[in-house]
Amino acid sequence: MEIHLIRHTAVKNMDGICYGQSDVALNDDFLLSFETIKTDDHYDEVISSPLSRCTKLSDFLTFDYQVEPRLKELNFGKWELQEWDAIDRNTLQSWSEDYINGAPPEGESLQAMEQRVVSFLEEIFEKHPNGKVLLVTHAGVIRIIISHINKTPLTEMFSIKVGFGELLKVKWSKNEFNYEN
Repeated sequence: MEIHLIRHTAVKNMDGICYGQSDVALNDDFLLSFETIKTDDHYDEVISSPLSRCTKLSDFLTFDYQVEPRLKELNFGKWELQEWDAIDRNTLQSWSEDYINGAPPEGESLQAMEQRVVSFLEEIFEKHPNGKVLLVTHAGVIRIIISHINKTPLTEMFSIKVGFGELLKVKWSKNEFNYEN
C-alpha cells in the first residue's frame, strides 16, 4: 500500500496558541501555498480531516474525497484556543510529564489519539492493501501513522518533522516500511 500524507498549510496568527481540534483559519496566502503542493494524478481514495484547514486543501486539489473524523488533530479540551503561557503551569507540567497517557482537562491523551488513528489506518489497509490513498490531515496524525507503521514508540514521534503543506509518501506492507518527503 502507498499512503500519501499531506499536512495542511500554515494557519493564521496562532503562534503561542494551543489549538488541535479547533477549526482555525489558514494564512491569507493559503492559495499560493496550495499551488506548491504536487500530488499524483490518481488515488484509489482521498480522505480528509473534517477541519476546514484540511478540507480547503482537499477542495483545491479537486479530488473527490471523504471526510474522516479520526484524522483530526489531538483534542486539547479546555486548553483549545488558550495561550500556552496562560495555561496553569502545574497542570501543564503534570501533562508534559506523561503526555502519552495523560490528557488535558476534557481533552484526549496521545494514546487515545493513537487508538483512533490506528483503527482508521487498519481499515484503510484492509480496504486498499495494494492501492494508493491520499490523506489530508495534521502533523500529529501523520507522526502517529509513521510511528505506528515503523513501530517507533510514541515518545519518539516528535523527531518526525512535518512542515506545513508537506507531502510525505509512505510505502507499507505488513513486512516492510519506508517513507520519503
